[in-house]
Amino acid sequence: MRLLWGKLQLLMVVVLLLTGRLESLRTASIVTAFPSMLLIIIIAVSLYRDLAQEIVARDEKARLLDMRIERLLLRESERDAAEKAGAEIHPTVPEEGAPTEPSGGDDDRPAE
Repeated sequence: MRLLWGKLQLLMVVVLLLTGRLESLRTASIVTAFPSMLLIIIIAVSLYRDLAQEIVARDEKARLLDMRIERLLLRESERDAAEKAGAEIHPTVPEEGAPTEPSGGDDDRPAE
């Protein structure tokens, strides 16, 4: 089938060149190229739309990732703040710089 189309195109070009009608050859080439041009334009528009959707999807994904990271960091900072606040109020934690009791002889146990 390809061979048939190739031979028909070659035959048309030879006939148009032999008759000396170069304008007819130009017209014929434009007419045969027109459907391909339309197809290429449709493909270009489709590619543009797909790329625009891809950019929107990528930006949305990046925004969601940023929100998740911000939430994670916020939780971590809240957790650190809560631990710090708990350590400041907790009575069993000695304050910095305060003298600690020696663990040796101040027992309430009777001597044996």
